[in-house]
Amino acid sequence: AAQNPRNFPKISILNPKNEAKINFPFLYLETKVEAPLGIKQVDFYLDEEYLGSKIREPYSIEIALKKELGSQYFLRAEVIDLENNMNYSEITVFR
Repeated sequence: AAQNPRNFPKISILNPKNEAKINFPFLYLETKVEAPLGIKQVDFYLDEEYLGSKIREPYSIEIALKKELGSQYFLRAEVIDLENNMNYSEITVFR
């Protein structure tokens, strides 16, 4: 049952929106997670750099945007369920 794709976890980034322009030197990344087999953790990445994990709601994180103005940032959130199935969502934002 664990390998049934219908049981795989799902994650979507609710905020910010893809290709958003961020007017502050930080953002609050909010996700929506569904995992029929239970959520083990959600991992967050900025430009491929691991930022941290959350093991309970809210599956959100504040992220500092440290590059010069005019830069773009790649945000990625990965969900891992209790059977170690993984899924992810990623967006690009600008500052």
